[in-house]
Amino acid sequence: MKKRNLILVFLIALSFYSCSKDDENITQQINEELQLTIEFADGPHKGKYTFKEIENKFDSDIGGDVFDGNSSFEFRNITTENNFVLNNFRRTLKGFVDTGKIESVEFTNGCGSLFFRDENNNFSYKEIRANFTGCSTTEVLEVSSWQKDLAYEKRKIKAEFDEDIVMKVINDDDSILEINTTIKVSFVAEQKRLI
Repeated sequence: MKKRNLILVFLIALSFYSCSKDDENITQQINEELQLTIEFADGPHKGKYTFKEIENKFDSDIGGDVFDGNSSFEFRNITTENNFVLNNFRRTLKGFVDTGKIESVEFTNGCGSLFFRDENNNFSYKEIRANFTGCSTTEVLEVSSWQKDLAYEKRKIKAEFDEDIVMKVINDDDSILEINTTIKVSFVAEQKRLI
């Protein structure tokens, strides 16, 4: 009986240690709002921009999910204070995200992409497409705990990375300009997973 109790106490202590070890990199809450900041070293939008979700627009999203064993982030139809819209931004990280350096997942055209479309003819181009070619690691700075919400759980992730990109600019006169440059990216995104 004593031996069984000792084993039981040992197992409880071991499970407590395992749980606390898994949770040691989790921040209870990230109080920053969802946003994506990109700094372009060159190109039509050289400079730094912070994008946020567009209020009351159902397809505006700074989010991600867990898909096929990886952590996928896709930000759609987000804007700066000056109504400069980024139509799409994608980055997929290997495995289940925790704090630290995480490798990116490579697809046919690199390790992520971004897309601008000049829908209101504010610029001298029709669209810009860029592929992330450096396949750098992403530094995950903070991960909040999962919170239940209807059929899924959600949490915030704060991360940053520098990346080499190939930018293809399709101008209004249909000429095409290809630019090799770099970007610095930081984001706070909401990741979801089904319960």
